[in-house]
This record gives sequence, structure tokens and C-alpha cells, in this order.
Amino acid sequence: MTYFILTRLLPTFVLTFFAFALIRTQIFGSLKKRSFFHRELLLYLFAAYVMTCLVSVLTPGTSLESQGIVVGGEQSGLVNTALVRIQTGQGINLRPFYTIFNFHRYGRGMASFLNLWGNIFLFIPYAFGLLLLFKRFKNFKSFFRLILATTLFIEFLQLFVNRSVDIDDVILNLLGALIGYLIYRVLAKPLALKRFAR
Repeated sequence: MTYFILTRLLPTFVLTFFAFALIRTQIFGSLKKRSFFHRELLLYLFAAYVMTCLVSVLTPGTSLESQGIVVGGEQSGLVNTALVRIQTGQGINLRPFYTIFNFHRYGRGMASFLNLWGNIFLFIPYAFGLLLLFKRFKNFKSFFRLILATTLFIEFLQLFVNRSVDIDDVILNLLGALIGYLIYRVLAKPLALKRFAR
């Protein structure tokens, strides 16, 4: 796990941060003029976080397994072809709370943590960042639609990278987003967070 973080996630975060900052200042300089330093810094951090999350959730299951990281209950031997996986249902769970229940009852260690808490924690900063930086997501319907589209898109892409596709991941992601939403609502006035949104 440490190796994966140091060799994949940390470099992704750092490279994205600086690449996004360079693109934002050099190509989209006119957008930057309507902003200010702290907002720009938060924007760069948010972009780096999103890219790091994408690398994390879209790293092929076989690549993770080779490093001793198990991210699902049925990882071993998943068929790589998405069409075959859809036809056979291999590595796909569409029963709500089935995986959550099984990991809670039988799961131990890192696999259980990653599947249950990882899916929640992943979307807390994402939801908070959307609300913090973009006015259009202050409307709960717009916010919810984007969160739902994001988590469904991730699950769809995982068909192609030998990762489990699970409705429970969607449920946990939505729960994480709701927590991020509530945290933002609680902190928005005391910390004057509305000044960051554009």
C-alpha cells in the first residue's frame, strides 16, 4: 500500500498540481484575473486531488493485486473484457447493501477498510471542493446530479480495468458526498467560504 501511494498517487498529485497551475496561469490567465491567491491554490489542490482519485480508482485490479492490495471480494481472475463481464455478471454486484453487509460481517484488514470507508472518504473532499469552488453546485439538484454521474461513471470505467463494479460503491460514494455537503453547510458562514466560489 505504501509503495502504491509513493510511486503512483503522490507523483500524480504533485505533477497534476504543477501542470494545472501552469496551464491555468499560462493559457487561461484571463480566468485567473477574476480570482485571488488562496482560491487559486485551492483550485490547484482540488484538481490534483481529483486526478489522484481517478488514478486510484482506475488502476487495474491486477496491478493492485500484484502489490498485495485487495480492493474487492471477487478480484482474483476477473475477466478483462467488459462485454463478457456484463454477460456473465462476474465481478458485478447490483444488489444494494450486499457487499457492505458481507464486508461488515466477514471482512477484515485493508480490503474491508478500502471498500467501506475508502469509498466514503473519497467523496467527502470532492463534494466539499465542488461546493467551495463553484457557485453552480450550490443548488442541491445540480450538486447531486454531478455526484451521481461521477460515481456511476467511475463504476462504468471499472468494467474495463479489472475492478469490481458495485452498487454499494455508489451508495457509499453518495454517503461521502452528503457528509462533504453537510460539512460545507456547517462551515460556510463561520469561515466565510462563499468568497471562494466563482
